[in-house]
Amino acid sequence: MNIKSIIRQELERNIEAREELEQRLNTLPEGRLRACQKAGGVYYTYITETGERYLGKRKPELVGQIKERKYAETALEVVTTNVKYLRALYENYRPFGTGEIVEMLPETYRIETTETGVFNGRYTDTRAWENAPYPKRVEWDPERKAPGHVTLKGDSVRSKSELSIANMLYSKGIPYRYEQEIQVDGIYICPDFIVYVKTENKVKILEHCGMMFDRGYQADYARKVATYIAGGYMPERDVFFTYDDKDGNLDTRLIEKIIEENFR
Repeated sequence: MNIKSIIRQELERNIEAREELEQRLNTLPEGRLRACQKAGGVYYTYITETGERYLGKRKPELVGQIKERKYAETALEVVTTNVKYLRALYENYRPFGTGEIVEMLPETYRIETTETGVFNGRYTDTRAWENAPYPKRVEWDPERKAPGHVTLKGDSVRSKSELSIANMLYSKGIPYRYEQEIQVDGIYICPDFIVYVKTENKVKILEHCGMMFDRGYQADYARKVATYIAGGYMPERDVFFTYDDKDGNLDTRLIEKIIEENFR
């Protein structure tokens, strides 16, 4: 997970805590306490805008609520400050990676490399990488329909789910290649998406599995996972799998979370 994802998660955690504290404060009585200790006990006075009321050792529930209110008020001050600065940090943080820095340079100063088809870990011009020709899957599986879904980038993809994923990547400015043919452990594979992760200056693979209800598809999926692992591609580190639900629908919120946490 990259640093910006960590900042975003911490920001969301503090926003959620702020909302919970505000709701809790609405249920607690206002006012403050004054305490004095005598004869081995603690005696309280309840103070509000309208005056003071001596509680003595009575009203333990009220005392507990006022103490809880003070805690909540103090915690609310902390998380409100956190939200302010975390939001500013998230909006202004700029990842320090080779790819990020090179993209800021004028074209004259960019590092030149030779495109080899598969990202080699040193290619820094991400736009050139994304748009350069690369070996693709030649034939579409006969069991599936011909490609009819055109992405914002202009790729023809197989399904509405892949269309949504491709458009998410494109809209977020994340470079990707669709169904590039690569060799993994001696076997030729065409991953759905090879994604360039700018903050890490490397590529990762995103495979969308849309027919897990089909036993033949399940078997192909198992073989593909085994091939990736044999080739050194670890799931949830180098290769990520997404799925349609049982009704064939895509949870776009989950996909967006995966993209934000792993491909930024």
